[in-house]
Amino acid sequence: MDNKDSKDFGFDTMKLSRILDEHYRKRQAFLDEFYPIDIPNDVCNYAFIQGIKFENSFKPKVNDYVPIMICGDEELFLWTHKKDT
Repeated sequence: MDNKDSKDFGFDTMKLSRILDEHYRKRQAFLDEFYPIDIPNDVCNYAFIQGIKFENSFKPKVNDYVPIMICGDEELFLWTHKKDT
């Protein structure tokens, strides 16, 4: 099989590659428009931080909403949304 020949396995791999590339670029343009990464902005005024672990020495109860930190216009709260199991 010659590397210059793009017709492998009964279809044109170069054409498939171009189709996939075009699809990826359109999808990325959509994501950039509706879910921009420079938060806060005109589209999204909120951000969620996940994965921070707190120990339970302050005895939180379900549905507690405890302020943790304020930095300029940003506020960070701890929300106990379910019982620790």
